Amino acid sequence: PFSTQPIIIVNNRQGILQSTFLGRVTVQSITNDDYVKFEPVWKTGEVIPIKDGDNTLISENVVNGQAIFSGLGIDAAGEGYRLKFVLYDEYDIIMGSVIGEEFSVQVG
Repeated sequence: PFSTQPIIIVNNRQGILQSTFLGRVTVQSITNDDYVKFEPVWKTGEVIPIKDGDNTLISENVVNGQAIFSGLGIDAAGEGYRLKFVLYDEYDIIMGSVIGEEFSVQVG
């Protein structure tokens, strides 16, 4: 797993924590090149992850305004990885997305 696991905080446009928000956040890896899908992100203990095309999506529920991920990793070494997080409300409507900073993966 990654040494630092992501935490997504749900704020409104004024920066106020939305502690009663009901929904989930998905994560997938992308590349720098036109934000195309990259190697799948896995989660320790996941048996059957949600599929989106040929990329695996891991999902965490938002609790008290936060989606706290744990046990995430990528098996393929490489550079230029980024994680894309998508926020869905309780009706599965996309409310927004964010793309993290670039990072590298070393396996071994």
